[in-house]
Amino acid sequence: MIRVNEPDSNITYEDRYSSYAIIKNDNEEIAVVEMVGWGYIFPGGKIEKNENSYETIKRETLEEIGYEVSDLEYYEKFETFYQISSRGRFINCHNIADIYLGKMKDKVMEPIENTNLHWFKPNELYGKLKLDFQNVILETIYPKE
Repeated sequence: MIRVNEPDSNITYEDRYSSYAIIKNDNEEIAVVEMVGWGYIFPGGKIEKNENSYETIKRETLEEIGYEVSDLEYYEKFETFYQISSRGRFINCHNIADIYLGKMKDKVMEPIENTNLHWFKPNELYGKLKLDFQNVILETIYPKE
């Protein structure tokens, strides 16, 4: 497990288990979800009850971008601590995220979330992700040259 940062000992954190994927197309570009009005993230999200992290990626990519993914391979587990605003309240998250690498497959439906799909070369994406730990993930997989 790769720890991205250290917790603040004065804060109580809520555990959040999530799963995200670095999905590439044939042009070696990475799929990024634009959460309208919020920012860019990798496809993925919270692992729901009765679901494993692999199933989360399958569900979230359909919900967020309407595509199936293929060749999913587990990469690494990342741990981070951060504060986020969600539904009008601030949450102090202790996020444990499984990261997968995969390829874009077929579009099977329109996204059901208010999102847009964007494609970036890894070097075009540095520092643009909303969640800092995802910027660390990007630089771990695709180190700056």
